Amino acid sequence: MDKLNFQETVKWASNKGLSIFPDMEQKSVKGINGMYATSDIPKYTILLSYPIASTIPLLSDYQYPDETSDIVKRIHAATIEYGKGQASEWSGLLRSVESIDDLRRSSAYFMENMEKTSLNAMSPLLYRVLEEKISITNRQVDALMQVDPTLNREHAIVI
Repeated sequence: MDKLNFQETVKWASNKGLSIFPDMEQKSVKGINGMYATSDIPKYTILLSYPIASTIPLLSDYQYPDETSDIVKRIHAATIEYGKGQASEWSGLLRSVESIDDLRRSSAYFMENMEKTSLNAMSPLLYRVLEEKISITNRQVDALMQVDPTLNREHAIVI
């Protein structure tokens, strides 16, 4: 996410109750976006807080299977809102989520087989961890797609 988009998201979320430790900044280091401290952080400092009441609400009108967990319901609601794009009242928050194209460029989830083969040759342990994480992600997305087969699978991966 670029700096302007980050600032707009923080402004939007601050109006919903977001609080960020003031000596934090968003930046990209060697292609990895993250939050970085600009000064020493005192022990027990809360770096970020956001009220649960300001999160994307569950869909009260959707008929979930009885065993559906609240986290799956929240991911479902967020995936639907993400699919609405700028029409979503939550677009201010969801603009902070990387796009599927961004993930294709930067996420190990989308590594080509040749890259995975090279990784396996360099570090079999890291390769196994990556494969397990990809498998977990796929199982979670599959479970979400079973709850609502009309979802856009790429949107579910992004969320």
